[in-house]
Amino acid sequence: MAKLYMDAAAELKSALDVKGEMDLAALLRQKDIFTFERRGSVTDEDWEPLRTGLESALDQVEAWRAREGEALQTDLLSRADSLEGLLFTIEARIPRMLEAYRERLKAEMEKVLAERIEESRILLEAAIFAEKTDTAEEATRLKSHIEMFRKLAASDGPIGKKLDFLCQELGREINTIGSKANDVKITQTVIDMKSEVEKIREQVQNVE
Repeated sequence: MAKLYMDAAAELKSALDVKGEMDLAALLRQKDIFTFERRGSVTDEDWEPLRTGLESALDQVEAWRAREGEALQTDLLSRADSLEGLLFTIEARIPRMLEAYRERLKAEMEKVLAERIEESRILLEAAIFAEKTDTAEEATRLKSHIEMFRKLAASDGPIGKKLDFLCQELGREINTIGSKANDVKITQTVIDMKSEVEKIREQVQNVE
């Protein structure tokens, strides 16, 4: 049909001595050149190449997610170890803090009372200070939270919300320890612990 149109156009041009060419745009406007046929539903033969490509792509996605999950799990467990190590540093520092307070108290009393120092008074004040700064309960709960965090991080299934909740609990106990601390080194360690928890919370946002 397209060839007939071209031949007819050539004849008209010659017979009527007119200018112009029959181009592709003019041909495409002749609707009777084309026929359209709607095909049926996709057959298994049509679907197979797409199925193969799709399955391959999904396998690659799953492999990538597995690698990312392993790296994320390793990072979270490593930071849990760091938290535990920092807590150990605080626990080891507390006896020094109490002893330093006792020595300062004794020195102050020597200035005020000269030779009339009452050792029992020093012991009493030191005991009161130790009670005010006691973080044993917070440390115990913090250890329990860290252990629970490890178990969750190593488990299967959706754990993101649970880990996020544990991060809140970790932060709460660390803040309490920091508020009770009366020692520069303990305060610095608490700041390091807060930084670790914040990094953990950032990573937990990537966990389902």
